[in-house]
Amino acid sequence: MTSIPQRPFGNEALTTMEAYGWPGNVRELKFAVERVLCVARGDVFDLGDLPAEVAGPAVAGNPNMGETFDEQMTSIERGILQRAMDGCDGSQKDAAAALGLTYDRFRHILRKHGLTGP
Repeated sequence: MTSIPQRPFGNEALTTMEAYGWPGNVRELKFAVERVLCVARGDVFDLGDLPAEVAGPAVAGNPNMGETFDEQMTSIERGILQRAMDGCDGSQKDAAAALGLTYDRFRHILRKHGLTGP
């Protein structure tokens, strides 16, 4: 079994995470930390490692983030969809209703992001 080395959060990332409202509660926090573990390359987790919806406008002008506007918007949209699904225990119909989308539109967006099963 491969273990993930322990790395600290940098001050800017930690301050940003503490200031974020976490509307998705613990599930959103868990998703954010898992994403950071997957994308971070340095010895310290920095602001650019946080999901765009958590980092917010502070990251938008950060040239080190390495993501275009479209990539950031895709990340945000995927995060919204994933949190809705998590919050509805995987029920696509309930997640669509929670987001105020028709079921067909919700399914279209899921497919666009490759979030549907086989």
